[in-house]
Amino acid sequence: MATDPSPLCCCEFRNLHGHRTHLLAFCCECDELDNAVDQCLQGNKVSKQKLHDISMVISDRIRIPWFNGAQKLEFDYVVPILFLGISLYFASNSLVFTVLALVYVPVFILIYYIYVLNQRKRTWFFVSWTLTSLVGNFILYIAYVAPFNSYLNSSVLSLGFGLVLSLYLRVIFSRRLLNMYALSSKPPSLNNANHNDTDYKDLNCCFCTEGPFIRAKHCRICGYCVPRSDHHCVWTNCCIGQHNHHSFLAAIVIFLGTGLWGVYLSIFTICSSKDNSIFHVDCSNVYFNSRSSFVFVACWYTIIFILGMCGLLFQQLVFVSLNLTGDEFRRSSKKKSFCEVMRTHSYNKGFVRNWIHFLFPQDISSFEEEVV
Repeated sequence: MATDPSPLCCCEFRNLHGHRTHLLAFCCECDELDNAVDQCLQGNKVSKQKLHDISMVISDRIRIPWFNGAQKLEFDYVVPILFLGISLYFASNSLVFTVLALVYVPVFILIYYIYVLNQRKRTWFFVSWTLTSLVGNFILYIAYVAPFNSYLNSSVLSLGFGLVLSLYLRVIFSRRLLNMYALSSKPPSLNNANHNDTDYKDLNCCFCTEGPFIRAKHCRICGYCVPRSDHHCVWTNCCIGQHNHHSFLAAIVIFLGTGLWGVYLSIFTICSSKDNSIFHVDCSNVYFNSRSSFVFVACWYTIIFILGMCGLLFQQLVFVSLNLTGDEFRRSSKKKSFCEVMRTHSYNKGFVRNWIHFLFPQDISSFEEEVV
């Protein structure tokens, strides 16, 4: 059957089968869903493949009107926004609800984190979660805390937020830097002088080009080779390596400073203190109005994030000081103890030289290094 070539209106889209359909047809043609519900009511088991097909159809039909056709709302983007918003409202009702929310939110994150690692798939869920947390907390500060503080404090916090956000986005979209590294290490021998990005699409994969990068590792999740690979980070949906490690580390450091300063200002805004000490504050009245309760919950949520980032920062500082990457440590620790890995690591040139090598790398390419 010929496909209708006419343009789509704002409420139309093409489904998984390429057929033209309308947003109002969301609940139409649901035979598979009806059969699955009937089997559940009869006590019969529904196959995983059928459940997967149903979820794919439902997710394909969740769209919003847009120019030249309705746009699909990806679960990875939407779920964190809805989940965090509902959890914040739930936690702001009382201390008991706050404790429950601060327990089930990390547990939910941990379970989904383990699931993603086991599935070895890329997802924007954690990126959406992080951006929602950063932007949401900053909006709460501007709306409910900044009016009670000096312009200098608000300016410092805004500057820190801007730096963290820009560095974080730089890490996420650092994929193009790998092409630059690949070109400097092994330029393509093409007769055409006018090259474009598609000419270099395979240069950054060590499986295709015999390892153009030093201390490289091929990431099976991202599908490309990473120079001086440290680890695959689900929170950035990309690998951390020499092309973005500086931005990654700087974002963590600035986030810790900005987060601690924001928590300090927020606590003293919504709570009372007799001697201006953070250890002698009275926050018993924070649940009397929504403004202070929202800020109070956001502070504790930020503290949980800060504790996690402190552990990550400590690990990164130790590895950089020893000129050791996370991937190298994980491979070596399977056969050696921690102390033995630290003692026998071949790239360790001393604390000062290791940091100089990290901050000012001299060479990014080597064809003689082993690629794993």
